Amino acid sequence: MTTIEHDAAWAERVGAAVGPDSRGTWSLEVVPPEEDPASAHADPADPDAYVSASRAFLGVSFGAYACAIERFAADTLDLVLVAGRARPACLRHALAKVRRGGLVVLDHSERSWYGPALALADPAAWERTDHAGPGPYAECFWRTTILRRRA
Repeated sequence: MTTIEHDAAWAERVGAAVGPDSRGTWSLEVVPPEEDPASAHADPADPDAYVSASRAFLGVSFGAYACAIERFAADTLDLVLVAGRARPACLRHALAKVRRGGLVVLDHSERSWYGPALALADPAAWERTDHAGPGPYAECFWRTTILRRRA
């Protein structure tokens, strides 16, 4: 199992929570965003833009972070959880890496700017289910989308 994280402080917290029995089968890689003033005007809905919709990350690119999955061969991963920054770009890269029968889970998929990336999951190749409910830290409902690659 591999976790790719953009936030070093969060990665440290996650790493501390992983028990010693799991450390042999788990790796954690931190790929921080890079300053990129030109990205300040990019559309966060564009899966090729590598930007976050959060104003806190204006002027930075998550290109290396979203592309970190490229070191894995196509059609080899069982599960990819997309829950960090630049999710449209991360989702675009993840789709080619998941094996038949494998899953891609997109958190907060109710956000309208994820629509273009979700549209890349062709219904002929991907079964989609949406799950809505309350979140653990927010006083609102959100949606999680699970894509299963058809056999």
